[in-house]
Amino acid sequence: MIIDVELLDQRPDGRVVCTTEDNTTIAVYKIPKSMIDLCIEDVYKKSGVYFLVESKNKKVYVGKSTNNKGIINRINVKDKPHIRIKDWDWLLLVVDITATVRKVFNSDFISNLENKYWALLKSAADGYKYNVVNEGTPPKFKINNLDTLNKIIDCSSKMIYALGFEFLIQAKPFDIQNVEDKYLFELKIRNIEAKLAYDVNNRRYWLLKGSNIASKEVESCYSWISDSRKAIKKFIKNGVLNENIVYDNPSRAAGVVAGASVSGNEWKNSEGKSPLSIIKK
Repeated sequence: MIIDVELLDQRPDGRVVCTTEDNTTIAVYKIPKSMIDLCIEDVYKKSGVYFLVESKNKKVYVGKSTNNKGIINRINVKDKPHIRIKDWDWLLLVVDITATVRKVFNSDFISNLENKYWALLKSAADGYKYNVVNEGTPPKFKINNLDTLNKIIDCSSKMIYALGFEFLIQAKPFDIQNVEDKYLFELKIRNIEAKLAYDVNNRRYWLLKGSNIASKEVESCYSWISDSRKAIKKFIKNGVLNENIVYDNPSRAAGVVAGASVSGNEWKNSEGKSPLSIIKK
């Protein structure tokens, strides 16, 4: 999929629009809050779905505009539900750019788009989740062109990702049986042994069932390690882990195993290589 990105203000921190030949129905706009007043062209008066994003605190609101005043007008209305996200810094627009005679976005279609985006935000993969500040579930209606809606969702999600926002990324099932050997690691420390697998699809590390877990922590153990160990206490029996547990980095997994601060480079695969030496984030 090739995505065309245009800098509308000729600056990387300005307004950006994404389009693609894979789906000529939609365009996705990324607009900084400081430039909302510049959005006066007809495209900003279109109906569609929008996201208000508060990057610092990882919050997001998804809303819609179905009248002829457009999305920009709606977010400037002070008493609407999106006022729950006051410190947003980015606005994303998903709008219909087809000719009027074959316009795809009617009121029910837009409502279903909003509902689907909301569901994706709520079910995003761990590590990508944002706090969705919508008060309730957006309504959805029976529509005939469900296949078109799903194609737009798929395409626009990729475009939003290309613009630097990962909050629609969904977790994929992790299958330990199909992990390549180079992504399987062992740790031998303090007379204990543990195994780790890297989940390529979701870019996460799984501390594997059957790993030994140190019964005691060193005196200098960091609080974040202690907290992580307490969180999995119910999955440990006689010093052995009985569930696969996911972590965002190999150092945390090593700390849980050893009850001490341990570098992620201590994990080694069958070739003696560490996760950090072969996995590029």
